Formats: sequence, C-alpha cells, structure tokens
Amino acid sequence: AFGIAPAVAAGRHDLVSGLKGASAAVAPRTSTLRSALVVTQIAVSLVAVVVAALFVRTLQNLRTVNPGYDVQEIFYVQMKLRPAGYSEIRGAQFYNEIVQRIRAVPGVRAATLANSMPPGWMWGLDFELQSRPLRSGERPLQAGKNTVGPGYFETLGARFVAGRGFNAGDTEKSPRVAVINETMARQFWPGESALGKRFRRVAPFGPHPWIEVVGIARDGKYEYLGEPARAHILVPFTQNYEPNMKIVVRATNIPLVMPAVSREILAFDPNLPAPQLKTAVEHLSESLANERVNASAISLSGLLTLLLTAVGLFGVVSFTVAQRTREIGIRVALGARPADVVRPMMSEGVRLIAAGLAAGVLMALGAVRLLASSLYGLGAVDAVSFGGGAALLAGVTLLACWLPARRALRVDPIEALRCE
Repeated sequence: AFGIAPAVAAGRHDLVSGLKGASAAVAPRTSTLRSALVVTQIAVSLVAVVVAALFVRTLQNLRTVNPGYDVQEIFYVQMKLRPAGYSEIRGAQFYNEIVQRIRAVPGVRAATLANSMPPGWMWGLDFELQSRPLRSGERPLQAGKNTVGPGYFETLGARFVAGRGFNAGDTEKSPRVAVINETMARQFWPGESALGKRFRRVAPFGPHPWIEVVGIARDGKYEYLGEPARAHILVPFTQNYEPNMKIVVRATNIPLVMPAVSREILAFDPNLPAPQLKTAVEHLSESLANERVNASAISLSGLLTLLLTAVGLFGVVSFTVAQRTREIGIRVALGARPADVVRPMMSEGVRLIAAGLAAGVLMALGAVRLLASSLYGLGAVDAVSFGGGAALLAGVTLLACWLPARRALRVDPIEALRCE
C-alpha cells in the first residue's frame, strides 16, 4: 500500500523535463505527507523506547524489593502426599517426623513447613470479626492465608512486631490461633492492639471456631513482589492440615545440603515421587518471569522501531540530497563552505526530529498512564526513562541525517552541471 503512492507519483512526472535531465519538482502536498509520516514514525519510536525503559527500570526496582524474609541460605522441598495415598493422620505424622530428621542433617540450621512460599500463589480467607459480626447480606472480610509449621518465622528470618509465633502447644485440641501482618492489624483494629482479638472463617458449611490473634508479623510480599500492602493471615499446620506442603530449610551450604535432604526423604519413604528442590533465590527469580519477558519483548520492539525510524529518516534526507544535487554543485562551484552545504540538508531533518520528539513526549505521557498498574517504583514522569529515551532517539536520528547529508560534500560540480 505504501509502495503504490510513490509509484503513482512517479507516473505523473513531466517526460520532456525528465529527458532534458531536469529534476521534477516535488509537490508540496507530497512533501508535507512525507514529513508527517516521518514525524509520526519518530513519535511512535519515542513511545516504544520510553516504555521499554520503564519496563526495564520496573524490573530493576522489583529485584531490590525485600520479600519480607532473608532469602539467603534458604531452599525448600515441594511435597505432594495426596497422590501417594497419605491420609490426614498419616500425612501429619510424616511431616512431623521428616522435619525432625531434616533438622538433624549436617549443615541444616532450621526447618519448617509452609503451604506456599512467598511470593507465590496464596489461598484467600473470608472471615468476620468477633467484635463486628456480619449482618445479613453483608459481604465477609477478606485476607490472604498461608498455612505454616512451628519455627516458620525463625527459619525464614521474618520479624515480629508483637506477640509470638507457633509452637508445639498449638494442637488440634488447643484453641485456634493465628499470626497476622501489620496491615491487617491496622485495617481491622485501628488504634488498638490486635493481640487477643478474635475472628472466624465464614463458609457455607456451618459455624467455624473463633481464631485468636497471638502474633503480629512485619509486612511482606505474598503473591508478587510489586503488590501493595495487603492483609495476610498465617495459621498453624498443626491445626490446619494440608496434604501438599513445602519443607523450608535454612542451611549453611545449600549445594551440599540439598542432596542430603533429598536422600533423607526418599530413605523415609521410597514410594514418594522424587523431591522437587529449589532455592529461595531461584524462587524469587522465577516470580519475576513475566516482568523479564515484558521487558525483553518491549525492548526488542523499541530497538526495532528505532531502527526503522533511523532508516526512514535516512531515506528522506538522502532523497533531499539527490533532489538538490544540481543546486549543491552550483553552490560548491561558487565557493560555498562545507558547513554551508551541509546545513540546509541537516535543517530539514532536525525540524522533523524536533517535531517528532515533541509529539512523542505527549504520546508517551498518555502511555504511562495506561501502563501505571504494570510499573513499580516509578513516578508519573520518570526523568531517566524520558530523558534517556529522547537522547537515544535524538542521537540515532541525527546520525541518520548526518550520513546522507555528508554525501553532499562529495558532489562534483562538473558532474552535477554537465547536463547544462
């Protein structure tokens, strides 16, 4: 489609003037359309480059986020007992005994259980407060939930604000307990201590027992690293059995300890599937997989757009130089300096670049608003992304103008004016 327009325009040239060697004048409308297309291309290229920079900086910011625990010297083993035919009683015994065995492995400093390793997929919990029961038709309160074993906070190095964690005294026969995070304490018990407060799960299958808050932990990242602060509940495995748990281990020499832990599990029950082991560092890296794909794909798109823009501008300036060959020959013959010859060639390209950058900045500001939910740790206008993107685009496009404009210096006046 874009090839048809110049082909049609070529068919309208004056054949007599062409045979005489005269250059056909370019219609103002054609020149204006060409300039508008180049400006649009520069503007779109700036948007692509700025958005790519924003996603790269978002990925860099997410890599520095503290997930709420010390990731060094941590790895976990994913266990799935339901496919192996474990009942609830037998499964609880398995987890209790295997954690004790793993704690005795040389190099292991601590071990515990967790249904989900943050950041990752989390269960949700619908609940009501004892102090504010739900009225008929009222929607229940909501928070994220994770089931963990005794020693969870000590193993992960998570910090407490107040209260305690879980211990061997929190059994199926003892009162139900939970640890909540700071955000939940502030959200549901503002201006007062949440310790000792009670809530219970809301479900269609009858009333559930009240759960007492025995501890308040520091906020962390639960589902993804870029999430805002959100309410979160941790309940003890000893009171809330789950067949599929992760055995979380802190060790001094992970490469040596991981095989030993795997052997310990298979020695305990050879019929279990091969244990799936992963370090916390690997887990955090995998949690950023989508962000890495976004940054890579958009950066590639931005570079490709930048290349196409440079090629387009190169072609426009080259066309201008070719059109003005005779004019350049005359000026050189009359003693024009190199700067006087190149300046008119560059001025048109510079005007197009300036107009494209101005339009591109406005378009990029609109794009940032649309992508705000996908960005992290960046302001409404990120000076590094906008300034760096504009500087990169200006440098590449100026080079694309300079290269064909420089050819004007090599025009031979005799050859340019031979037809005269």
